[in-house]
Amino acid sequence: MLSGTLFPYHPKPRPDELLSSWIVRTALGHGQRPHGFCSAVWPSTNVWTRDVDSLVPPVLLAGMARRTATPLERAEQTTLASLEGELFEFHFPNGRTKWILRGGIYHRLRRNPWLQYCPHCLAEDEEPYYRRSWRLAFVATCSKHSVVLNDRCPMCESPLMPYRAKEIHLCHACQFDLRNAPAEPAYFPALAIQRQCEATLGFGWGKQGEFWFLRSILFFDLLHQVLRVISTGPRSGRLREFIASRWGGNATPPTFPAGSREFEALGSEDRHRTLGLAFHVLDGWPWKFVGACAEAGVWHSWAMRDCRKAPYAYEEPISRFLRHSLPAS
Repeated sequence: MLSGTLFPYHPKPRPDELLSSWIVRTALGHGQRPHGFCSAVWPSTNVWTRDVDSLVPPVLLAGMARRTATPLERAEQTTLASLEGELFEFHFPNGRTKWILRGGIYHRLRRNPWLQYCPHCLAEDEEPYYRRSWRLAFVATCSKHSVVLNDRCPMCESPLMPYRAKEIHLCHACQFDLRNAPAEPAYFPALAIQRQCEATLGFGWGKQGEFWFLRSILFFDLLHQVLRVISTGPRSGRLREFIASRWGGNATPPTFPAGSREFEALGSEDRHRTLGLAFHVLDGWPWKFVGACAEAGVWHSWAMRDCRKAPYAYEEPISRFLRHSLPAS
């Protein structure tokens, strides 16, 4: 007999499940489209016209927890805000948060590839769902299947919008079954650095070369600046080419969407290539990085470009070894 407290179908969040995925699964389990379901349950709350994984209405999160018999603390772990203090210092629900992929929301549409997926994971799931980690910029491969993540439908190239699809594993635009999407093998260095990031985030601390990071945020701040220097700036091409020629990797320039030069705006393939290059210069930090920068003419002002507050492990070697510059040829 139903108590009226719980939804008739009340699934718990799956491991590493994203809030939007959890809501979509709950709606589809009732035989309803997510928009209609949310309008009926939370009539005064706009859900899909925002990034609900970042800007979470408290009434929605509390309602999902209560009506699926899920502890509120566990429900909060499906949100991106729960990574505050671990991956980034501050979470900006209405703005741009470091490491979070952004969808370019227009009404209920997503114009940018904001959500990634592994077709093998979706195919193996008893009930397909989307992972919270698939919204993170340092995640460009599947650690389990060692393939590059997809961020669009391979048939029509639409960004994913599961809340508009008939089934969670289908493309909302062309109905292609995303479980059948092709997946490219990962470049091992890119996979290796991602696994290091996942371990650092899990432990809450890390080590790179001769530097210890007692807070995981400090490691991620260093990595973010390294990725920025490799991917943007007039001399980044020279730096990529030097790294690839000396240690390996792909020096192809990343393709940024119009109006953005942020790592979080890149597609999964571009981020995968950039992470692979970063792996080589992070090894034995800081010696390979400062050496590569000097060879490429990336001196202090370029290495500190757009960096408001660099961790000591980054700022100290950059200031020590890249202060003096020679005229670029």
